[in-house]
Formats: sequence, C-alpha cells, structure tokens
Amino acid sequence: MSYEQVFREYNTATAFTPTLPLEVQPRYAVLASIVALLCISGAFALASSKKNMVIKFLEYLILSVFGSLFFGIAAVLSSNSFGVYV
Repeated sequence: MSYEQVFREYNTATAFTPTLPLEVQPRYAVLASIVALLCISGAFALASSKKNMVIKFLEYLILSVFGSLFFGIAAVLSSNSFGVYV
C-alpha cells in the first residue's frame, strides 16, 4: 500500500464518534457499580432463603451473572475514564 493510497483513504474515512462520550463514563461506571453491588448482595441474600434448592440455584445464578456483568462494565468504564487523566 503506497503513501498516496493511505492518505486518500484517511481523507475519505468518516470521523470516529464514540458511543459513550468520555465526560459521562464516570457516571455510568458508578451506576454500574451500584447495580452490580445490588445484584451480588441480592444473590447472597437469596442463598440463605428457604426456597427449593433448584429454584434458589437458578435465581442465584441469574443474579450473580448480572452482577458480574455489571462489575465488568464498571471496571471498563472506570478504567477508561479515569485512566485517561492519570
């Protein structure tokens, strides 16, 4: 690929627009952390209930998966937003 072709493709490419602007990512990170803590604490509270073992396991599994998912989102957003300024 020659320099002229790269330069031409650079000039014709569309500008990048982020899905979440950097200014709002800390807010979403805090919100995702709160939701994750609620899901994980709900899963722990559910583990001590007196329901059927199979139903309790399925509900625990769903809550823990959502909690882990939101913790991952919070980790990515917080490292992306705060890591830029360090």
